[in-house]
Amino acid sequence: MATSVTQSEADVSVRPRGGRLAIGIVGMTLCAFFITTFAVCVAGYILLPSVPITHAALSLFLPNFSGLDWRTIFAGLAASVFWGWYVAALFCPLYNFFSRQGRQ
Repeated sequence: MATSVTQSEADVSVRPRGGRLAIGIVGMTLCAFFITTFAVCVAGYILLPSVPITHAALSLFLPNFSGLDWRTIFAGLAASVFWGWYVAALFCPLYNFFSRQGRQ
C-alpha cells in the first residue's frame, strides 16, 4: 500500500525543530549562492566586455584583484566558500539566539 506525503508534511520533516537555523544547511546554501553569483559575474566579464561595470568592488573581497585569470577565478571561488561559511557561522547563532529570546 503506497502512502502519499503532502507538501506541508514534507516541509515539516526537513525544517529544524523550534524554528532554529542549521549552520550546515545555511552555509551550503550561501556558498552555492555566492559561487553562482561569482560565476554570473565572470560570465558577464567574459561575454560582455564592453559593459561599463567596474570590478573595483571585487578588490574588497579578493586581495590583489587586478583582472580575470585562472588565479583570480580560483581565488574568487575560494572566497565565495569562505564568505558563505563566515556569514552562516555568524548569522545562524545570532538568529537562533534572538529567535529564542523572542519566544520567551
